[in-house]
Amino acid sequence: MNQTDNRFKILEKYMTAILIALTGVFLLFIIASACGVIWLKAITAIITIGSSILCVAFLYKTKLLLQSRSMWMTVAAVSLFICTVFSLIVHFPAPL
Repeated sequence: MNQTDNRFKILEKYMTAILIALTGVFLLFIIASACGVIWLKAITAIITIGSSILCVAFLYKTKLLLQSRSMWMTVAAVSLFICTVFSLIVHFPAPL
């Protein structure tokens, strides 16, 4: 195993943990939206959007954004961003 593969495995390990944490924050955003907790909805939306943008920027900076080995990381970060922004635009889920 050469140094590049080892570096990619470390990157993949940390990005997996970050994306799982972001998914948890996104789920908290959905729950806060459904319950009508505006301040928690705002905080979790800012964290999810900001972190997704930072993940994509980091992948771009490391030149891994469009490589097939790391495409799943790019898709996961972009999908979390799109889902959060779409949810904010259409006000879904609305408080019961």
